[in-house]
Amino acid sequence: MIFTNIQLVKNPLISICVPTFNQEDYIHETLDSILAQLTNIHYEIIIADDCSSDNTAKICKKYQERFPDKIKFISNEKNQGLIVNLFDTLFSSVRGKYIALCSGDDVWMNPKKIDIQFDILSNNNNISAIHTGFNFFYEVSNTLKPANPWTGSLDVKHGKEAIKDVIFENFSILPLASSIMFRKETIDRYRTKYDYLIKDKSTVGEGLILYSFIVLDGLFKYIPDITVNYRVREKSLCHFVDKDKELLFKIKFRIYHKTLLVKTFLNDMKSIKRIHRGFLSLYLSALENKTEKTFFEQYNSYKKENYKSIPFYVNFFISNNHLNKVIFIKVASLFFSWKNRNKVR
Repeated sequence: MIFTNIQLVKNPLISICVPTFNQEDYIHETLDSILAQLTNIHYEIIIADDCSSDNTAKICKKYQERFPDKIKFISNEKNQGLIVNLFDTLFSSVRGKYIALCSGDDVWMNPKKIDIQFDILSNNNNISAIHTGFNFFYEVSNTLKPANPWTGSLDVKHGKEAIKDVIFENFSILPLASSIMFRKETIDRYRTKYDYLIKDKSTVGEGLILYSFIVLDGLFKYIPDITVNYRVREKSLCHFVDKDKELLFKIKFRIYHKTLLVKTFLNDMKSIKRIHRGFLSLYLSALENKTEKTFFEQYNSYKKENYKSIPFYVNFFISNNHLNKVIFIKVASLFFSWKNRNKVR
């Protein structure tokens, strides 16, 4: 169901997209921080609640009623999942030339954020996105820690060469989605074309898809100004208590998802084999956390369709054979001991 009003700003230049799900304790602060922007730019805020079971939707509806000139609220009648909610529900509703994102539990800290980013994007056609510095806000301890400055090559590379850096995360830290601004035309160009990436059952995060689309069109620009507090919640998507669920998430993200991205954008067998080597570190983690059953269920299922591209030594070490397991543990121990010594040097 869509809640909007004839008072909603006409021809906004910037669309601020806010995906929400069960964030009743945080959404007030998130929306207040966005509404605190000091700007003369016409902007709209589009909120898409993904069928929350708490009071998130009710709170968002009240904000839409209080700010009918700024807010459009979409309440999903069925849960779609973060990725589809973002790419299909939110991005298909955008009217602005530029898109900014803010998760429903993060907080914008700089009231000039969209002005700063708009000035750079509108004056540099070779730049397709801007991201900023941010703080980690640890909810349990109620403490802030600035993220290390971003370093990487996406500010000088674009196209397929840059996509490889995105897939293999060749940067100091993943650009924070809640800090980013990019062009609507980029999303319009690729969202439908690569719809199967968005709908794939192994897609567990929006970042690599979104950033791959962006680098196809141009460069990333990083500004060190801290504009966002990124909330690290005890039970957020990437923080697990259940070790089996954590392992399953990592296998989907590091292996299934990245393999599909390589096949889509690069079609490079060397890169696929590089991804498949990641099974070794996941296997070691499974041995340490006693999650071998979950690991082998996923590995054996994956191997049926991808056997030829999995390096032989990976298949040798990852085995229910006791001797192979003993050899693997010894080799892994020697490797990581060597690696740590070289780090110290």
